[in-house]
Amino acid sequence: YNNVHHFPHQMEVIYRCWSLWRHFPHAERLFFIRPKMFRKFFLTSSFSRGMHKVLQANNISIMHQTARSYKDENRHRHQALLMVFVLQNIRFETNRDDDMDNLRQSALPALGL
Repeated sequence: YNNVHHFPHQMEVIYRCWSLWRHFPHAERLFFIRPKMFRKFFLTSSFSRGMHKVLQANNISIMHQTARSYKDENRHRHQALLMVFVLQNIRFETNRDDDMDNLRQSALPALGL
């Protein structure tokens, strides 16, 4: 993903993931970022650092590895492993109409607002 330092592109990915996490509330919440992209994704702006805080405050684990390596390392787990890949050509879409509002409501206390 080439534009991870640009916050609108970050949000395209985060909105989709947020919506999925709400749809499966008991699933383990993992957000995978390839190690070489982590700095660009979360450390390039105050907005990005804030989103990092929001994800962490909502019990979302930030994984500094590829999804493939995680899947390979966790083949022994007995639970079903549902992995969804968010494609680069997505837009600001969610599964539920209130997902974006839910993210906003979750972000405010995580950012001390």
